[in-house]
Amino acid sequence: MDKYDLIVIGAGPAGYKAAELAAKRFSVALFENAFAGGVCLNEGCVPTKSLLHTAKQYYAVKSFAVPGVGAAGAPDWRKIMHNKEKQIKILRAGVTKGLKDAGVAFIRERAVILGKRDGLFEVESPSGRVCSERLLIATGSEPVAPPVKGLDEAMARGRATFSSGALDIDGIPETFAVIGGGVIGAETAAMYAMFGARVTLCEAESALTASPDSDCRALIKKTLERLGVTVLLSAKVNEILPDGIKVSVAGEETEVPAEKILVCTGRKPRLTGYGLENLSPKIERGIVCDEYMRTSVPGMWVAGDVNGKMMLAHKAYREAETAVKDMFGASEKMRYDSVPSVVYLEPEFASVGACCGEGLKEYVFPAAYSPRYVTESAERDGFVKFVVDPVRRVLAGAHLAVPYASEIIGAPAAFIHMQTPLGEIKKLCFPHPGVAELISLIPDEF
Repeated sequence: MDKYDLIVIGAGPAGYKAAELAAKRFSVALFENAFAGGVCLNEGCVPTKSLLHTAKQYYAVKSFAVPGVGAAGAPDWRKIMHNKEKQIKILRAGVTKGLKDAGVAFIRERAVILGKRDGLFEVESPSGRVCSERLLIATGSEPVAPPVKGLDEAMARGRATFSSGALDIDGIPETFAVIGGGVIGAETAAMYAMFGARVTLCEAESALTASPDSDCRALIKKTLERLGVTVLLSAKVNEILPDGIKVSVAGEETEVPAEKILVCTGRKPRLTGYGLENLSPKIERGIVCDEYMRTSVPGMWVAGDVNGKMMLAHKAYREAETAVKDMFGASEKMRYDSVPSVVYLEPEFASVGACCGEGLKEYVFPAAYSPRYVTESAERDGFVKFVVDPVRRVLAGAHLAVPYASEIIGAPAAFIHMQTPLGEIKKLCFPHPGVAELISLIPDEF
């Protein structure tokens, strides 16, 4: 039986990042029964952004949003999908090469934990058994299916799908229904609407859930409606019909046409099939861990979606770093207050830190204060919102509804993480007339 210093189960963002870092000091075995890169790279974040980018370009030309550019023809779906797959393969190859260069033993097989004996974790795969003093679980998450009549049959026939399947359908459907108004639902609804489908989005809550900020949620809804998406709030989907879905809105039932249906009502940690019961770690929403990513089982760490916290790839990277540093004896705490989230629409929506609450002050400024925003945006209702702690005189939160928000939000995230005094932020110089210059509006009036 081969012995390693660390065994990692799962090669998504948390797993492959941890394996590469740990390999600087440890011998590492990384198990993954699918492709390296996990859901994010292969069937989530990356392919979604590829298709969204293409959709935005197509929509801009089709709607004459680009002055002087003629109308676009019908999108070539085969070429669009080929381009997406090409990009995934390039990035996947990069991850695989990084693991190889780091000296990680990457084993493309499902691993099952047999237990812990004589201080060593024992793991079995089709090629044999291995053991290690340390174990990192990074098995990710999986979609949650709502209890909707007819959903199983629709899934079996390929009419309904989870998020991964929505990125691989044969063509652009004439009618498309989205069940769930989170980030996945909003981005996918926008994408297919821009490609020309008639899209209906059904959210059971009274507001979309894609953003933690109420003003961002309202503008996300408005943005989707501008694209032609019909957004139904407080809408409970009761049944999947042969040619649509049956929805109850404010007590009134209606039928919505839907050639294809996306189900994105949440995700849950992937916990079964890996032999975790042979270690019995503490499990609540996911595998419970402390701020160093340690679990209740000595020598076992966890990172990524499987711990049930913020299901974001960049958060998984940071958790992986935190776990490995703890293994190295250079412990530092994982923080979640400075982890940003993004909805990649147009404009983009990005949030980090607190929404306004007791003891905090909120400041909202129109994005039209930025000359670049005015010259590049057809709409004028973007904004930046800053949440300030007036006692400590630091930034507590930021919520951006502007182009390039995903690239700009890193600055407020850094200010929050480093607890930068507002007075020091005001000394910074941002490029004019860039949208990032809006960050200079963070107040220091106390």
